[in-house]
Amino acid sequence: MTRLKVPARAHRAVRLSAEAFSEGGRVLSAKLVHMRERDGALICGEGEEEVAALPQGTGKLFYAGGQLFAYLTTKQYFELIGTALRRAADDTVFRLVHVPLKEGGGCFFAVSDGQLQQFDATDAYTYNYGNNLSDTGVALFHERLFAAKGDRLSVTACDDFEDWVNHAEQGPGYFELPSPGGKIADLAVLRGALYLFRERGITKVEGCADVFAFRAEEMTCHCGRIAPHSVCVCGGEAYFFTENGLCRFDGTRAERAPGAADGEIDFSSVSRPERYRNGILARVALRAGGSALYAYDAFYRRGRFINLPCELCAADGEAYIAREGTIYRLTDAPTLPAGGAMAELVLTFSDLGDSEKRTEAVVLEGCGTFAVRAFGENGRMGEACGRTGERLPLNRAVLGETVRLQLIPQSADCALRSATLYVGREERI
Repeated sequence: MTRLKVPARAHRAVRLSAEAFSEGGRVLSAKLVHMRERDGALICGEGEEEVAALPQGTGKLFYAGGQLFAYLTTKQYFELIGTALRRAADDTVFRLVHVPLKEGGGCFFAVSDGQLQQFDATDAYTYNYGNNLSDTGVALFHERLFAAKGDRLSVTACDDFEDWVNHAEQGPGYFELPSPGGKIADLAVLRGALYLFRERGITKVEGCADVFAFRAEEMTCHCGRIAPHSVCVCGGEAYFFTENGLCRFDGTRAERAPGAADGEIDFSSVSRPERYRNGILARVALRAGGSALYAYDAFYRRGRFINLPCELCAADGEAYIAREGTIYRLTDAPTLPAGGAMAELVLTFSDLGDSEKRTEAVVLEGCGTFAVRAFGENGRMGEACGRTGERLPLNRAVLGETVRLQLIPQSADCALRSATLYVGREERI
């Protein structure tokens, strides 16, 4: 009697915690759409609340020093939202910086391609400093204000931010700082030092404008070309966009930001990142076309997309977005937007041996109801829907050692702590 050999069948449970939903190891790529990490779980992203009508003709939105400004491009002036205050500014303005004053209060510096301008939110004055000081930004360091353009670093007198022209030995003036890293793209104060972010390098500056003690040190940076005026400091680190993606700098080393999940972003056209809660926020162009809100959480080391329609955005701790003539403030309340939310992973099961793999079921830990979609190497999809804690068999087993998994919350109060995939294996005869 001839005995037929039947392929041996085995099953393996593969568990991933929510903290592991980022690129590395079994996870080939990860993407969060309107989901964020909170206390070991993934929850829905932020909501929004209406703030005010957007002034007609607004082309840019700025938030600095706790004040929200609309810039009316055709009329070339700032308008403080909710007031009648208006301040003229060059139409190429791209950054608004709030600088605290020693006597209390503060003033604003508008940086543009054409000139550096200073104004106050109460008194009706505007100072124009011409086009030789800055096309990057300004930074307050040791009671002096610094500005950069090209290879030149300009500095004010101590506690006198209107005096850029007195060139006394120990007073304000400027330094020419050529570097192999190229022209200055931005500047920032970080961990007690002033740093110049160049096209392809970083320079540490010390000396506080004393020409006898002044020193510049080149830092190691192999991140690619740094995007102009793209540096944002938060949590003791500087984050910036390069041609290769989001990077971070801690004062000693520059590297790619871990967990950035920014592969869909077109870094040839990126807006400036701004400080948002524990990280940064930017309205970015996508490789596939269109734009999106991108956020990076510096505490959880995770990049994500916020799925709220947005034409303009501005942030400095808290964030505002605008669309269709209305300004909204982002809120912390978990919200499921009309476009939905999703955690998407591309997983590999290559470590499970040389056999055919069949992803057959999923168990999610957390709370709420989720839809599950799994795509195999042949493009076929298996799906299921159910509550966390239940075994959710896919309506079609998904074949292949590489699987794309989508976990889609069905309500705003859903939370996801882990996902366990049940993978069947048939050993070859």
